[in-house]
Amino acid sequence: MPPKSEPLKPSPKLGARAKRGRGRPAFKPLPEHRRNVEFLAAVLREDQICQIITHPDGTPISENTLRKHFRVELDSGHSKADAMVAQGLYRNATTATARYPGGDPTSQIFWLKSRARWRTVERGEALGDEPLKQPETPEQMDDQDTARRLAYLLAAGAGPEPKKKIKA
Repeated sequence: MPPKSEPLKPSPKLGARAKRGRGRPAFKPLPEHRRNVEFLAAVLREDQICQIITHPDGTPISENTLRKHFRVELDSGHSKADAMVAQGLYRNATTATARYPGGDPTSQIFWLKSRARWRTVERGEALGDEPLKQPETPEQMDDQDTARRLAYLLAAGAGPEPKKKIKA
């Protein structure tokens, strides 16, 4: 049996250009694009991200192209950013510093309000109770309410008007 010969390839014509196909060349995402989209997905809308991520010729990509090539990054961007912020908040809340030996109380309060469902209650209000009703008329005020309101007014600078001197 004679050896198999390879099929002949047509020789390129002199001066002929390789056919590219119709339209713009396909977008090829770079690792840098992926990092940027993942970061930007946490803070920007998709149409804003499209203005930042561009084709090699400098034109922005379309939203369809963004979704087609960066679906994983768009889906995970929010979650990863939230996790990083939570990690920093947790570190602030639990790390002792010279100023706060037990950790930053502002971070601790925020963490407890947002994660442990703590809430701020009005003075005199127990959890689950209705807030205390303020007296609407002077007749409904007791001595403590009267004293509290007078102290507030005096501290604010209210008081009897000074007598005007009458010149004769």
